[in-house]
Amino acid sequence: MIRECYRDSFVLTRANVKTDFIPIVSSVTNLFAIFAKAILFCKTSIPKEKHYYSSYLKEKHFGLCLLLLIPIVGNILFCALNLLASKKVRSLTLEKKNIPSLQTWAKLGNADAMNLLGRCYGKEQGQQNKATYWYLQAAVRGHANAMNCLAVCYENGRGVGKDLQKAIALYRQAVKGGNSIAMNNLAICYEKGTGVERDLKQAAALYRQAATLGDPDGLYNLGKCYEYGYGVEKNVEEAVKLYRQAADLGLPRAMNRLALCYDEGRGVGKNIQKAIALYRQAVNAGNHSAMYNLGICYEQGDGVDKDRKGAVELYHQAATLGLPIAMNRLALIYEEGRGVEKDIQKAITLYRQAVKGGNSIAMNNLAICYEKGTGVEIDLKQAAALYRQAATLGDPDGLYNSGNCYEHGVGVEQDLIKAAQLYQKAADKGHPKAKKALEKVQLKLNRNGWEDLSDQRDLA
Repeated sequence: MIRECYRDSFVLTRANVKTDFIPIVSSVTNLFAIFAKAILFCKTSIPKEKHYYSSYLKEKHFGLCLLLLIPIVGNILFCALNLLASKKVRSLTLEKKNIPSLQTWAKLGNADAMNLLGRCYGKEQGQQNKATYWYLQAAVRGHANAMNCLAVCYENGRGVGKDLQKAIALYRQAVKGGNSIAMNNLAICYEKGTGVERDLKQAAALYRQAATLGDPDGLYNLGKCYEYGYGVEKNVEEAVKLYRQAADLGLPRAMNRLALCYDEGRGVGKNIQKAIALYRQAVNAGNHSAMYNLGICYEQGDGVDKDRKGAVELYHQAATLGLPIAMNRLALIYEEGRGVEKDIQKAITLYRQAVKGGNSIAMNNLAICYEKGTGVEIDLKQAAALYRQAATLGDPDGLYNSGNCYEHGVGVEQDLIKAAQLYQKAADKGHPKAKKALEKVQLKLNRNGWEDLSDQRDLA
């Protein structure tokens, strides 16, 4: 089963609206202070450095005080209008037809409109510069979600030059503003060491912060930390609880992960029927990993009636959504004609797509096709290159097969030392044939006077 570990780095939500009330509260407070001092003759103290009308109040210049009420009342009315505008803006969808309305509100200074306008332009081809402009306008007005959006642009070089340090700084500002998406994004930077020194504990802390706010991605990512012991003590049972919470909030990949736990009995009692139900729920929500996993169940008859046709349909759906492992599985089915008409050319096409997606199993399978001339002309150099590509990813079969190429000089110049090193790595990863192959190569090396591989430079 596939391990799903990815993020949608451009999922956006609106900012925390509590901050919208701050200008009104401030203005009302000022208004009350003036009213109390100038009209009721109270002894309300007003610091000079904070209120420019302090001296007038102390001298009881009532006329001037009343004049000074005008900008404060105006500020209250403007803020109230801005709140109404934000309510209207947030009801708009991210469609091109709404851009004129959003532009109107944005030009009036509404930060929500600026942020949404940025998102609309971000969806349009060739409009990234406009998107980043409006994100910046909203960000300087304290819009936490716009800060997160702008950080994503800097992290990926969308509409601006790629600048990881600016991205990190903006993520941190957005986190201070309470944006849970930024918490997840900054956590991923710490998890991968993107723009910062890798720190799994800090990543887990940020995921926890997002999870505390009820963010489904935060719950899922924190669950992943507990499942694999990333920055926290490994606790699969706690991971299951967090996956369940995220799934209950409608996160498709959490449904798939929870299904995997029930499927394999990890952190919870094995229950294939619950797994099937969750896989189906995630499939209906469009999760490609769940499509692949449910396809495996249909193909093997695990928890459901065996249905190869249904499995192929699910693999097709997952492959169409870009899942490399589903492309490889589908290619194997077409190569062998299992439940479908045998089609070698379609298999080769799918293998190549899966290889581009970084799937090491497909690299081995396509290499075998080049080695044997299945659907393509025999090309031993290309086969060796694909085995080597899989080996670079740490794939046990890739390590073993690449070792075999070096042992026998298939597509590469014969190199017994390198062959032995690759076999050793494959054996360390539990490849069933690697240990015997290593012993065989060791005997050949001993005959040539090479007795201790640990003295040799690692060329792999």
